[in-house]
Amino acid sequence: MKKIAYLAIALALCACSGNKTQMPAASNDFAVETVQATDATLTTSYPATIKGVQDIEIRPKIAGHITKVLVDEGDFVRAGQPLFLIDRVQYEAMVKSAQAAINVVRTNIATQQLTVNNKKQLLDKQIISKYDYDVANNQLQTLKAQLAQCEASLVEAKNNLRYCTITSPADGVIGAIPYRVGSLVNSSMAEPLTTVSNISKVYAYFSMTEKQMLAFTKGNGGIKSAMDSMPAVMLVMADGTQYDKSGAITAISGVIDPATGSVQVRATFDNAERILRSGVGGDEAPDGFEIIDGKLHIDNVGKVKITAISAEKGFKDSVIVSAYSTKVLRIYPKVNGDEITSDVVSIDGGENVFSAELYPENLSGETRIFEEIGGNHILKLNAVTGVAQALFSGETQVRITCPEGREGLEKVLTVKVNVDTDSTGFAVNGKSSGAKVTVKNNATTAKLFVESKNDSLEISDLALPEGVTASGIERISKNKFVLTLSFDKEFSDEEISGKVGATDFSLEFTEYNLDVRTSYYDGEGDEIKQKNNTKVTYVAYSESDDDADVKFEIIDGADVITLEQHGQFATITATKRGFAKIKITAEHDGKPIKEIEKTILVVPNVYSMEFADSAKEYGIENILTIGGKNHKGRPDTRTIFVRVVTEAGSETFTDEFMNVAFSDDKEFFTCKTKSEENADAISAEIRAKGTGLTTLNAQLTEYNQYFGTNICAKIRLRAVKDGRNVGNYEELKTVTEAGHIVVLTSDVMLGVKNDGTAMTEDELKKDVKKFTTTYDKTYLDNIGENDENKKVQYLIEFKNHVYGNGFEINADKFTQCKDATGLPKIFKGPLNFVAISSASVKGQDNISFLVRTDNVLINNVVLKGCSDDSLLEEDGQFNLSKLNYVGTTLEIAKSAKLLNSRVSNGRTVVRIFAGGSTMGNPVVEDKSAFNVQDEKINVHIESCVLSNAREFILKIGSNRALKQINEVQRELLNENKEPKEPYKPYDERNKTDKYFNDNYLINDVTLKNSVLETSGLFSVGMETHFSGELLLGGTITAWKDCAATSYASALRLVGDVKMLDWKNLSNVDSSTLIEVTGEANPWLSMNVAAMMKEVAKVNTACSDIILNVGGTEYVHGGIAFYGGGYNYSYLDLTKANDETKQFGVYDVNISVLENSKDENIRNQGKMLPQAAGAGDFRFYLYNNKSSRNLSWQESIKNQGNQGMKIHPVVAEDVE
Repeated sequence: MKKIAYLAIALALCACSGNKTQMPAASNDFAVETVQATDATLTTSYPATIKGVQDIEIRPKIAGHITKVLVDEGDFVRAGQPLFLIDRVQYEAMVKSAQAAINVVRTNIATQQLTVNNKKQLLDKQIISKYDYDVANNQLQTLKAQLAQCEASLVEAKNNLRYCTITSPADGVIGAIPYRVGSLVNSSMAEPLTTVSNISKVYAYFSMTEKQMLAFTKGNGGIKSAMDSMPAVMLVMADGTQYDKSGAITAISGVIDPATGSVQVRATFDNAERILRSGVGGDEAPDGFEIIDGKLHIDNVGKVKITAISAEKGFKDSVIVSAYSTKVLRIYPKVNGDEITSDVVSIDGGENVFSAELYPENLSGETRIFEEIGGNHILKLNAVTGVAQALFSGETQVRITCPEGREGLEKVLTVKVNVDTDSTGFAVNGKSSGAKVTVKNNATTAKLFVESKNDSLEISDLALPEGVTASGIERISKNKFVLTLSFDKEFSDEEISGKVGATDFSLEFTEYNLDVRTSYYDGEGDEIKQKNNTKVTYVAYSESDDDADVKFEIIDGADVITLEQHGQFATITATKRGFAKIKITAEHDGKPIKEIEKTILVVPNVYSMEFADSAKEYGIENILTIGGKNHKGRPDTRTIFVRVVTEAGSETFTDEFMNVAFSDDKEFFTCKTKSEENADAISAEIRAKGTGLTTLNAQLTEYNQYFGTNICAKIRLRAVKDGRNVGNYEELKTVTEAGHIVVLTSDVMLGVKNDGTAMTEDELKKDVKKFTTTYDKTYLDNIGENDENKKVQYLIEFKNHVYGNGFEINADKFTQCKDATGLPKIFKGPLNFVAISSASVKGQDNISFLVRTDNVLINNVVLKGCSDDSLLEEDGQFNLSKLNYVGTTLEIAKSAKLLNSRVSNGRTVVRIFAGGSTMGNPVVEDKSAFNVQDEKINVHIESCVLSNAREFILKIGSNRALKQINEVQRELLNENKEPKEPYKPYDERNKTDKYFNDNYLINDVTLKNSVLETSGLFSVGMETHFSGELLLGGTITAWKDCAATSYASALRLVGDVKMLDWKNLSNVDSSTLIEVTGEANPWLSMNVAAMMKEVAKVNTACSDIILNVGGTEYVHGGIAFYGGGYNYSYLDLTKANDETKQFGVYDVNISVLENSKDENIRNQGKMLPQAAGAGDFRFYLYNNKSSRNLSWQESIKNQGNQGMKIHPVVAEDVE
């Protein structure tokens, strides 16, 4: 499993003062106290990658199939320890071939040597010429060269044979093992067999920006001196705890990465206890699921969501991977029913039971084999049932294996047996009293195992009943004896007693019985069921203490099963479904004494079971909600499918043994299996008859009971009795217009008919609804606009709760309805707030999804203003400007909860504006014109992902405002005081002032544990009304009475709120804030990017808002309090986590731009306040010192859902 680690470097700094604060500064009205400079310790955190001091890739030197994997991930291994075995057959043959070639050549050499010797004699006698001799001698030398070549081939063949055993080159920990038994591997494959990491010490690699590095190194005489003076480094592990050993900076890269502008730093930590593991920092993935180089490696069962992200990080898609195993993956031993947490266990003499739980649960009925190993033999252990007679004291080992386990799976326990001999001096069969031995009727001998405290056993120690004599005492080790008893008469169906010293025992004579046992079959009935494609160990079982020989044989169905016998056991392999019959015969001295027959029924082998829909998951919440009615209000059912996966694939069954049983909940729902046939899945109808949360279970009841498995599927279920099930646009229209609860059963594309055809333009326009804007329409009234032109359009209004089940509602057909030139034909942009001939400032926009009914819940739904594809350019690039006319995706005007949802793709994604829903203009002259409490709204957003906004992802404000009477900006007053005392914008005291919150706070928004991702401007806009003197109408009469001061809004961040909104500064596009046409003055075209750059240049308190990475400037789009009028809204961070709180806080007045050298920007500084107002803007932004920087953002996006860590919340748990 991957772990995330953070490095914290503590820096001792002197406290200093500055213009920029990390939190809002106190008001000047507070009492001021002079404080002395002092020392403080600051901590900076960095994401880190952990690596061992050695990370050695293990690769084969030869090609072949893996025959055995001898280690598992996470095992600690020693240098030279075997890790893998590669098939030796061909390499053994090559050794033999090379040896045979040597033998042939040596024989040829011997023969040729005789020839040369003979030629030499003939040459000496001058019978042959020297030429003949030289030819023979040259042939001999050639053969000797061949011999050397063959000997080299033999050395190579032996080396290759040796390479069939792959060993560890060093001590370390085994990493991921992507290859398993049967895999064909070779020396040139891209991925190693595994890695061995020496983690006695670990390196933690992290990156510092060039600026941070310069801060460390300046004045320290260079990098080496800086390293020596660097403070201790601490490591925060994935669970949030701090590693208990500090580390030291041991290396700094000499090169700045041109792509990131960062320098790599290495810290070293001691890791003797091997708590830290080598691996890439990242979010914790589920155990056994890991993505390496784009490939999913699975070593577990269960489900994991895999998210794919486009190169430009704009689009995502995900799939749920369900993994099951046909092999047992883990063994969890038990002794006498107790789980074993150590590999060493103590037991008492006498009867004990070893058992084991197997994982995964669908294989919990597979055979376990129990063996005593090590040669001590102090147990009499049944290999299948695990029943053990602990006969003597001492130490031994019990190995537990599973024939259906993965290669090399075993568990070895060291067993310490304690036998009491102190009380009576002796123990019989491990017990100091009451030992009972079963003997077959008319047996002639029996054996007892006696342990003596004094290492002595004599005939005189025995008190035996009549007809029983001691025929042998065998000492097997110190204190341990085997006592053989002989019977002088026949005993049958009776029990007799005797003593060894003061230790009593009994012999129970009974008829010889014979049966078979498996790990799940206890002997009841003559039919044994076995799963297809499995090997099961059958053991001959008798209660009599007898050494009879046993024979297994197949007497019918040899095409259904195969049998392999090993002493008292037989391994039976099921090869196909059907019936077979076996016979078991017990023999004594070659004579049959008992035989039985058993029928074996081979049944389907069930690997897993799951609700078919769960392959998609039910959205973020992952709870299936079912409505009790259809869209017309008639009783309705939801059909749900369960997929049973067997060795033959997904199947359905009709026989009772394989029947799938569904649970019922009398309070909330009923569930009935459907009779219709489905080749892939079993279906059931669920009917909601109440409202509440419960669990729906499906299981193979009889199958599980028989095999001891737990094959089942579970799903959280919410029944909503009055919910209307909705599956298409027409049904959605019907249900929402009538104000009923919506329960989605599929994705819905607005503007698509029931038959799947798209509506025409005229049909679309007929479905568009309108209402008079709830924002300030003074300008529209001034210019005499008719009522129709004061209306905004909307598509769907949610008047009641929405349960989305993770399905999507998409407005693309409406928002992307365009003419041939690409101009919109339905949504044509926001209404004007104010305008002149060449420029306009916009007000309320068109809306895809609207909430203006109190206490609506929107849960677990995906809402899109348009399709993701509609934002792509022809080259595949992501273009936010395509959202200019999409409007607001979701507008909330009343108290509501938005939970577990994804809302995206809008000019504004979510707009929450309070007040003004009553008739008339929302701007009033006096606060007595309405009661704030009557219009105040509370909106709770939790566990949501809001993304892809042209301007603001989340825009918060008030429709209600107090009209400005004169050139002095209107202040909110505390009328409880005399004289009335004005409140100050951005004053921290406003948050806790009761009068302020009771009389001016109209919009209270909580944003909890959510993600805001990708805006053209800012993640959050806290808007206030314009109040510049031009809006009084003295210069532009159409703007008369348009200046006002907005009522306050509060944004409360709770938990972890991630704003993934770092962007290239050049991509900040503010052209929609003031939309210009024709020959407008250049200064009217507001350039926020240029303004931010100018502010960072001229205002030292804002110099850190720009992050420079490789020469590219980035800025974070955090939270903007904007508008120009007095902004009384506030941000509450008291319940946010420390990471979320890392904002730098920047107060900026547009007038600062008057000093710019750029004429347009200078004019903006002079002119814009006259329209917007002279109030400060306030920005909460992550800056170039924050750990939530661009690298952090890229890491989160690259990890997809795992990085975002959106933890679902149950709707019923949110107040």
